[in-house]
Amino acid sequence: MIPRTPVLGKLPTLLLRNVKPPPTPVIDGTPVRTVSSMLDHGFTDEELEAVVELASVAPESDPAWSAAYPEVLKSSCAYFASEVLRGPSKEPYNGKFLLGRHHIEWDELIATQQRINILAARDHGKSYFFTFAYPIWKAGFNAPGSEGYIFSATEDQAVAFLTMIKEEIEKNQKLQHLLPIGTVRSKPGIWSRTQITLRNGSVIKARGFGTKVRGGHPDWVICDDVLNDDDIYSDLIRQRNIDYFLSAISGMVHPTDQLIVVGTPMHEMDLYGVLANTEQVLKIAGDVSKEDLQGYVYECRKYPCKDPETGELLFPERYDEKALKLKRIELKTAARFAREFLCEPLSDEASLFPAKLFRQDGMRQPYVLGLPAGYWEKQGCLRYTGVDIALSAETGADYFVIFTVAVDPRGNRWLANLIRHKGLAFHEQIELIKEENLLMRPEIIHIEANQAQRVWTDEVARTSDAQVRRFFTTGIGGRQPDNAWKKGATQVAVNKHHIDRGVPALRLSLEHNKWKIPRGDDNSIEQTNVWIKEMGCIGWIDGKVQTVAGHDDTVMACWMCDTAVRMGGVDLSYIDHEDEQSKDVLASPVVSTKEMPEHDFLVAERRALAAVQQGRRVVDVTADAYESRVRAAIKAYASDSYDQDEYARAARALQEIKRLDAAFGVRSADFPVGNEGSDGYVESDDSQGEGAPSFEDLGVI
Repeated sequence: MIPRTPVLGKLPTLLLRNVKPPPTPVIDGTPVRTVSSMLDHGFTDEELEAVVELASVAPESDPAWSAAYPEVLKSSCAYFASEVLRGPSKEPYNGKFLLGRHHIEWDELIATQQRINILAARDHGKSYFFTFAYPIWKAGFNAPGSEGYIFSATEDQAVAFLTMIKEEIEKNQKLQHLLPIGTVRSKPGIWSRTQITLRNGSVIKARGFGTKVRGGHPDWVICDDVLNDDDIYSDLIRQRNIDYFLSAISGMVHPTDQLIVVGTPMHEMDLYGVLANTEQVLKIAGDVSKEDLQGYVYECRKYPCKDPETGELLFPERYDEKALKLKRIELKTAARFAREFLCEPLSDEASLFPAKLFRQDGMRQPYVLGLPAGYWEKQGCLRYTGVDIALSAETGADYFVIFTVAVDPRGNRWLANLIRHKGLAFHEQIELIKEENLLMRPEIIHIEANQAQRVWTDEVARTSDAQVRRFFTTGIGGRQPDNAWKKGATQVAVNKHHIDRGVPALRLSLEHNKWKIPRGDDNSIEQTNVWIKEMGCIGWIDGKVQTVAGHDDTVMACWMCDTAVRMGGVDLSYIDHEDEQSKDVLASPVVSTKEMPEHDFLVAERRALAAVQQGRRVVDVTADAYESRVRAAIKAYASDSYDQDEYARAARALQEIKRLDAAFGVRSADFPVGNEGSDGYVESDDSQGEGAPSFEDLGVI
């Protein structure tokens, strides 16, 4: 790649805006010196750049511009395309390649980046720029003697691009110098169906995605629309395409050479989505600088036909508002239009759970995840939990999710806790379920029990007092009998595609604004954002609930939890013939008089921190647990809160240490925060704190 000089690096963008340099550069009525005269008078690069920024470039007759013109063609693919390549004769092209603002941005990218991943709307000049103009420019002007590959979904598509390139070189008078001399083109391998060799020694090859290419060492590679509709529905095909790209294509391109991937997204976890996820590369890289990673990490950009925030059209010369509206009608469904023109695997309009459902008044509340059972009982709320199991502990497997809601007497579902982990072993998942039972004391826990997953329910029931119910997501379809949902049942089977009882049933409670979402701290915002995003990726495709996201684990746990809410909870005896005693799901709860089981230190620490975070002095802990773990944990929480300028939280935590120290006879001097009392502790009021506002504070009651 030919580097751009400071001046020439500025010229292409300016020239592309004006097509040609103005014949007499003038600023505020005063003619500006030509580049030649400025060079003669010893202008510095910085001064020349400033002049170029002011649109004061030299006319074509200027000797400096005449000398710079060939270099500009070499350094700018966009300028080359507009000046050399032909376009349609009709308006607005007038026989030239029409450039939009996105083409100018792409021109800058190919001049500065070795790995590029572009998602762009259909029919907006993506293929013309990258798979037609770029190969000719690269092979003929920018890198003579180079070897390049064009990959497309099929070999026929790749060959079609190569045929366009052949015809342009043959018929464009400005490209005749690239044709092999005489009849050399007719020789095998020189000008064939899948390969052409230019007079300067450059080679351009066309290949179908998935064909054998090992042994090649290209200087540049273009992958244009290498995916097809099968990537939408098949995880196996998505993974196969990802493996092929990373092994066969990426493996043969040196980090200093250029690899460009362009297309339209099919699925959130398709090839384009994987390339956009740079977390794994950055984690492996450690302290390696961003510059050194340029040949390994992809520069990813998305170009929908219309900016979702500003409403600005990407290529109004080709698609104005009317044309886009007609295209939307032609494609029949919002999902197709979103994928092809908005670069979204599933549009908000086509989602079962569009974003507007989560933006309703009063839905987002300033409380936090993890508030314990005691808090919710004082608000008159029953708790229900759904658990989506992760069968594999591999890092690439599904997530293990615990989803708990608290239901108030008005039927509002307050998202009380959301735990999401990947790579957990069986016993770790069991322990988290048992800890959730201790923390939240749910009426019932629905645990996924498909295939071998029923062992999770059996193990939790065997080793704890949790009220659990096996949940099968492969229940019979169609209308299900009423007796299929007995409140005393120890298992339930529900078809997730069922309109009234499956995943789609969640929409009704959302539409009626019956959900409350915690947004009181960073963790709550992060976790609930994952849930909202996964909900938004659920669509109704071919009569079934399907996701276009990589995971739907929070959605499934939410659905199982909501099913528990609608069924109600009972005390289960885990015998063959348990008594069926119904309990009103919205009834005011009665605080259990049963003694809590002995806490181990880890559970004690977790419950104590939750109590401190909500600001109430209800820490239930033994002296051994307090001195072993809990005191240090609360003190660390206070220190972290203080470092983050959360002085009120730090004060409440230290006040709780003071109370517990007095209760257990512990004497020590803690660091002061804010206003101290005479004993060195913080003077604090008896407020509930930011983590756990009462329903009165939130305007609910």
